[in-house]
Amino acid sequence: MAANAIRFQILTGARIGEVHSAKWGDLDLERGVWTKPSCHSKQKRTEHLPLSRSAVSHLSEMSVTSTAAEPHLFPGRKTGKPCRNVKAFWRSVTKVADLPSYCIHDNRHIPRMGPVASPSRMGGDRKFVANSMKIFFVPN
Repeated sequence: MAANAIRFQILTGARIGEVHSAKWGDLDLERGVWTKPSCHSKQKRTEHLPLSRSAVSHLSEMSVTSTAAEPHLFPGRKTGKPCRNVKAFWRSVTKVADLPSYCIHDNRHIPRMGPVASPSRMGGDRKFVANSMKIFFVPN
């Protein structure tokens, strides 16, 4: 579950709290739009986030194993409650990638890098680009 949540965060650039709170009813996979309710967004406004083809494909794969009783994309251990703790999983990912200081919030920048990650696209921050690609390509 944690891996799917992180993957969804990387594909959308969303805050991890917004990812945790996401519900199937907030998504329109046909149109490729995620409507984030105002109570879950930092700005306290309803946001309509266009989803990439990769994000829609990821969600479509996830929907095959989801149950109608569970409204959350990433359900927690208790029915009806979202998954809240991906920290242990994230620590294991950063340990394997040898990036102990890479923060989960840094994943929000990956979608902005575009199809080709280059230091010039990231304002010359070579270290950020290298670390982002190292995390992004850690095997499952």
